Amino acid sequence: GVGLETIGNAFIGAVKLVGMEEVWVALENAEMPETARLMLFDQAALALRSHIADLLRSGGGTMSPAALQDEIGNSVAELTQHADSLLGDEAKAHVDDIANAMIEKGAPQDLAESVARLFAIDGAIGLARLASDTGIAPLALANAFIRLGNLLGIDWAQSRAAVMSPSDPWERLLVAGLARDFQAMRFEFLRRLAGKRGKSAGDPLAAIEDWAEANARSVEQFRRMIARAQSATPVGPAMLAQ
Repeated sequence: GVGLETIGNAFIGAVKLVGMEEVWVALENAEMPETARLMLFDQAALALRSHIADLLRSGGGTMSPAALQDEIGNSVAELTQHADSLLGDEAKAHVDDIANAMIEKGAPQDLAESVARLFAIDGAIGLARLASDTGIAPLALANAFIRLGNLLGIDWAQSRAAVMSPSDPWERLLVAGLARDFQAMRFEFLRRLAGKRGKSAGDPLAAIEDWAEANARSVEQFRRMIARAQSATPVGPAMLAQ
């Protein structure tokens, strides 16, 4: 829903923020079977697409890449540095599966892990922009983001949507939108909490715990619906949409 100029701007901005140029050079020059190289490039492109979408959703697509780097470059780097400790169980399993699939194709382990790390930092750009807007530390927001995903099961739903590739083109569009929507839900939730006053003001993790306690019955009802979807085989796009 945006113009080519905005897409190009967001592409360059995301490339700079997540260090894609270094990844591309490493993939181009390393010794490996060509089928493995193609898979690495394909997975790297898939991960970058998510970062571009994240940037567009957070309103960064209209900023120059240089201004974007000045505003959130340090925050993205901080989140990237702590990516391993910030991953929830579902996200970590998803990233490990991606790396192992590339290694099985003959990709060097270090490069497979480097590309998989691009998936591990999915959401870092949105969190960095949210930190810039709210004045809350990026790592504090990241911990709250993960806690909310674990609490409601949204991290599981997002991970499932990310690996789906339905043959029907309409279902593919649905799945692609769902993966971003599950992330955007959490961003918007954290943004609303950041604007509230009270004893947990400025502490998003405490604010989530307070909210969960006050809405325990609704949270439990939602978790039961998630559990039904988790037990289904296979999990379909309609389940995730519901």
